[in-house]
Amino acid sequence: MLGRVLVILTSANSITLKNGDRQPTGYDQFAFVEVVDALKNEGFLIDIGTLGGHTPFQDAACLNHLSNSDKRYYKQYMESEPLMLLPKNITHISEEELQHYVAVFFPGGYSALDELCSAPDILKVLKHFHHYMKPIGIIGTGTAALIHNEIPWLFTGYRIACPNLDVETEYETLILPADLPFHVGYILEQLGARTTFSQPMETHIIEHNELITAQNKYSAFDFAKQFALKIKYDLKLNQ
Repeated sequence: MLGRVLVILTSANSITLKNGDRQPTGYDQFAFVEVVDALKNEGFLIDIGTLGGHTPFQDAACLNHLSNSDKRYYKQYMESEPLMLLPKNITHISEEELQHYVAVFFPGGYSALDELCSAPDILKVLKHFHHYMKPIGIIGTGTAALIHNEIPWLFTGYRIACPNLDVETEYETLILPADLPFHVGYILEQLGARTTFSQPMETHIIEHNELITAQNKYSAFDFAKQFALKIKYDLKLNQ
């Protein structure tokens, strides 16, 4: 066993759009399974946590890009994961408990815009991993977890991969009844990050200090390998 990784999901099942409407959403099951499966295969133990300890809620559209046979694999994987039913309560997690984790991972999904953004308990987790320079891995809109109001901002000057702005604009125009509450990349830039993204559906991963970010779910396979290597390297440095 190489160590224990904390995976933080959202239990929110919708977000509030700019016009006040509620849009059904959740965490990204594809990104979650790709990375967690890879980490388990590398020998890491996984703990799943949510704010309040509520059962995480999956985005119904997160597997739409897959064939029916591939969808069955992801659904079966989730049904065999008992930790999903009784996740750890991040709201009550202590500094002593956080000491036992070698890394934290946020799989993403649009519900992060509502539930993880500016959440004091998420800031508590980020402060711990930032202070000890332990790996923080995030995919897509999961980078909303980095948004907080405390000054100075923890990640000033960091290079961060964020969702492609053209993709988000197209999503708003073609699918949503109104605009998203905000674009993650824009807010991160205002806070002091140096954001970057690549072409839609391309792999794009940025590593800066303890933080490793990927722009979208299509980066998940390569992200999982790079994230596992980063955790191993960090453990080796701290032996």
